[in-house]
Amino acid sequence: MPRYRVFLGAPPARPVPTTPTHHWQTITNADEHPSEQSLILPPATLEEAGRRVSEYYGGIIFDDSDEDDTTAISWPPSASQPVAHTSPSAPTSSSASVPSLLETQETSFHTYSDASSIAHFPAFHFSLHALTPLSSLPSHSRKVNTLVAVLEVDGPDVVRIKQGRDAGREVSVLRMIVGDERAVGKVTAWREVAEAWGGAVTRGDVVLLSNVSPASTPNHTDTPALTASPFLGSALDICYRSLPASRADARLRPDLRLARSDAAVRAVAAVVAWFQRVAGLSA
Repeated sequence: MPRYRVFLGAPPARPVPTTPTHHWQTITNADEHPSEQSLILPPATLEEAGRRVSEYYGGIIFDDSDEDDTTAISWPPSASQPVAHTSPSAPTSSSASVPSLLETQETSFHTYSDASSIAHFPAFHFSLHALTPLSSLPSHSRKVNTLVAVLEVDGPDVVRIKQGRDAGREVSVLRMIVGDERAVGKVTAWREVAEAWGGAVTRGDVVLLSNVSPASTPNHTDTPALTASPFLGSALDICYRSLPASRADARLRPDLRLARSDAAVRAVAAVVAWFQRVAGLSA
């Protein structure tokens, strides 16, 4: 936020009299609202938070030796399935969808300005009735929406499909460990979805995952797992960035103390508070 210094009562151009009648007064603008300050966590804090998070999810690992992610992919060619933003409700003014986040680092669904004196107001319009907790994922393959914190991101990597219509083709895959207050699970994103999400999401982000499908995990039958792909129309909206590493991250940190009467804001705040406890960032 710009600061100004104003000098009042400066002497005229003519010689200053022996007995000065003027005085100097410094006026500065008011301090910025805490929600508008560009909070950047020190590297040591980010490293310690990452260590604590890794210890928390423990045995949930990315590489399962007997899970061959490239053997059973038989979706239609990616050209016929665009990546769509299909969240359970209209886009919000406080969250940022991955496509818009990649188009520019200066704008998102909400309007944030370093020069603004108005607090960054949260406005999440998704319905809690449309959300499925990780601990309650259905066994069948219907699409679900869920609100989670990202604990780890791996990729995107490139793998070769071994079977199906696209056998022999190389596609992108992104793996994430996510969690909420009741469970920790895995998300595997494929193709264009993997490429888009991998360039935007980071550890500590509280995200709304839309149109993702429950998946099986042979090595960890008790671990919730989800799959995201262009075929499913999967989408990711970043609701809050818990580990800010640059000034630009401020636009992903709405003031969650505001609009506490809104159920969606309380839901996001609860996941943020849970992640902060896990990462050792609680006050």
